Amino acid sequence: MNRVFRVTEVNRLNGLISTRCGARAAAIGLVLLLGSSFVQAFLAVPAKPFDLRSKTRFEGAVAVVTLTWRDLSDNELGFEVQRSDSGKEFKEVGMVGANTTRFEDRLGKYVTGSFQYRVVSFNQEGRSEPTNTTSVWF
Repeated sequence: MNRVFRVTEVNRLNGLISTRCGARAAAIGLVLLLGSSFVQAFLAVPAKPFDLRSKTRFEGAVAVVTLTWRDLSDNELGFEVQRSDSGKEFKEVGMVGANTTRFEDRLGKYVTGSFQYRVVSFNQEGRSEPTNTTSVWF
């Protein structure tokens, strides 16, 4: 059965559209909150991750960087981790799912030099701004 939903509220602060319905509903782009007749659509890109930090270690001859950050969004699909060896051009080195706040980058054997990292969150609406940049040296 198809239902037409009437928009009853647009909250411009957090980018949510709210509707009320009396039955179960399924619609593309809408999230049904279970146990409730309240439906919300997330229309905004997620907030950028915060407080990116790095730690380094060696596993034998392999250089490993552990990155951690704080997740400030509740509508991300995941996070993209980016690395640069020049500080200017960043390339994706990995992705993790929603609500993940840790990533390990195994750079390889006998690596030397400086590397910079940043993280962006993403969803179907786009990508956030990148986090602060953190640097490591091997």
